[in-house]
Amino acid sequence: MNESDVDGAKLLAPLRGTTPDGESAVSVEKAIATGKRRRAVRGALGAAAVAVVTVLAVILVPAALNTNRDEQVRVATAPTEFNVLRQEFTVGSAGGFTPYAYRTGRFAQRIDLKRAGTPDPTEPTAMVTIYPSGPYSSEPDGEPAPAVNDRRAKYVPSAGPRSTRIAWEWADGAWAYAEVPPGPDAQAIAHRVAQSVGRGGTAPARVPFTIGALGEDRVLGVVNSMPASNHGPTAQLLIGRTDPSGASGEMVGIVVGLTTASGQQNTSLDGRPAIESPGRVTMLDGGPGRAATASALISAEPLRLKEIAASVQISGDPANPSTWPVNPVR
Repeated sequence: MNESDVDGAKLLAPLRGTTPDGESAVSVEKAIATGKRRRAVRGALGAAAVAVVTVLAVILVPAALNTNRDEQVRVATAPTEFNVLRQEFTVGSAGGFTPYAYRTGRFAQRIDLKRAGTPDPTEPTAMVTIYPSGPYSSEPDGEPAPAVNDRRAKYVPSAGPRSTRIAWEWADGAWAYAEVPPGPDAQAIAHRVAQSVGRGGTAPARVPFTIGALGEDRVLGVVNSMPASNHGPTAQLLIGRTDPSGASGEMVGIVVGLTTASGQQNTSLDGRPAIESPGRVTMLDGGPGRAATASALISAEPLRLKEIAASVQISGDPANPSTWPVNPVR
């Protein structure tokens, strides 16, 4: 797999393709194609590597002329990685858009938005992506834009033919992007969406189940629905390994979640009823009307899919996120 394909895998947002009956509407081919377009744009930007700097959390600024007091200024600092089990940011409703899904990750946190008052779309109508400091936060080229929450900002080239983007340095050496559909007021709308992004709260990213030991795999992120979603509280766990090239962050290999129990049993795992199909294993004994699924997005050994699906244990009330476990790995 080349870097473009891996980048496409990173752009997958499994939750937005989940329908009430558990069938996925996500197109892997479409997501990978989107990733290739976005990588091409980033390559065209030609952003230089960010220089390593040391930032003090609090510094003292000399007092202005004709004053006798120093003013204490707090400098916003960014981590080099995010916690995959925390939602590090908040996004409000702005510009006619509202958030409906949140995806965590070490090297990006992403929030999908839709037009307010509409059902969850197959593809997000608008999107916010926040990066930590490091290789993914090189300053982009672009035209000056109004400051976002008092931080410098730029209107930057679109990642595709149907979007308008604004980038802002949400903390020293770390950049975020808001992307909205094109239109006469698209830049102003993108700016309003960006203004609605806040840091704080760090809400836990949870799933209503636990899984067994991951071996060489690890948790790469969690996808949670947000209050505006019409799917109710839903969640999926993203599992995979570090990209072998070391250049593109993480590669999502397996998505684990709960779904409605349906379909005809065609196999048994450890004496338990299951359905096995190419790239997907569903355990049918997840409780009343529920099933646990493990789906391969990129590549996964069939035996590994079976092991992960069979290890899923429902924990807490699937309808009440406050009861879900903090750590999904037993």
